[in-house]
Amino acid sequence: MIEPIRSSGKTSSPCSEALVHFAGGETRVIQLLPLVRGEVSLGKQHFNLLNVETAFRLTALTAGAEHYERHLRCLLGLSPLRAIQWINLARNQVQLVSIIK
Repeated sequence: MIEPIRSSGKTSSPCSEALVHFAGGETRVIQLLPLVRGEVSLGKQHFNLLNVETAFRLTALTAGAEHYERHLRCLLGLSPLRAIQWINLARNQVQLVSIIK
């Protein structure tokens, strides 16, 4: 299961909201960043930022984590970020994954 998404594209799970709050609040953490392939603009995507180069993502996937990691790697490659810190809370298992360009 992937966490709920508001119409604005921002995550709304209680855990994500807590992480955003403690990382500095929505205004500072949730940023709309450009996605670019080569010189072609593909649009923009909301990211939860830890700093200007690193985003974080919280999920609760019980299946398909390897597919989601591939998705995050592709998303990272299109973004100006250098890394995504991914936290997956799946029942009795916690995964902490650093995805780096």
